[in-house]
Amino acid sequence: MREKGGMAQPDDELNIGPGQRKLRYGFAVAGLAASLALGIYLFATHAERPWRWLMFIPLSTMVTAYLEGKEKTCIVLAATGQCSLDERFQGERAMQGTKIADAGLVSRLRRRAVVLTLKAQAIAAALTAGVYFLPG
Repeated sequence: MREKGGMAQPDDELNIGPGQRKLRYGFAVAGLAASLALGIYLFATHAERPWRWLMFIPLSTMVTAYLEGKEKTCIVLAATGQCSLDERFQGERAMQGTKIADAGLVSRLRRRAVVLTLKAQAIAAALTAGVYFLPG
């Protein structure tokens, strides 16, 4: 990353660094744990099938966080034209980064964030539908 007049200029089309990716993968693991816990609870209590749609919430969190880490793109930071490329996680910068100087890059990152969001929600919806139609 280069600095230009107090604004960041990432070298690549990414807006989160290794520290932020670790955070995203941690959220993905937490989303997986929450999905498993909710799924086990719903099946153990023989909850009515419509309650299975609740699985979308932790599954969506899991998939979104995983894809953000994999694609090196934070949806919120991209939407606000920022990046956080730190090597280590810094809590105070989790959802607030440095403004990106290149307007073209900001536009590409925003487009990428929209695609990432749609992909994550489609995957989470497909997984939720799969759970919905499981017997039991």
